[in-house]
Amino acid sequence: MTRPSYDKCLGETEGVTPAIQECVDTEYEYQDKRLNDAYKAVLAKLPADRHDGLREQQRAWIKKRDADCETGPEPGQGQVLEANACLVDMTAARAGELEAMANGAP
Repeated sequence: MTRPSYDKCLGETEGVTPAIQECVDTEYEYQDKRLNDAYKAVLAKLPADRHDGLREQQRAWIKKRDADCETGPEPGQGQVLEANACLVDMTAARAGELEAMANGAP
């Protein structure tokens, strides 16, 4: 889940592409850090013999995220913004999954 400040930021852009991209960049930076912190927390809780499995799972997720958020061969501004927003949303969702794992949720 993205932060309310992200929605607020987007709402204040008045549709101006550079402003939208700035909001997306800021939120992606936050969500990527959240994802990495959660990943490290899960690794710290897992027995060493399960670390490789989590790494492989994360690598597969990154490949899927990148494929799902691909802009296409000749993207315009709209496709780039959509792709970047997709990265934010998918990264936020994965961070939530990993946080749940770190906190012992099934």
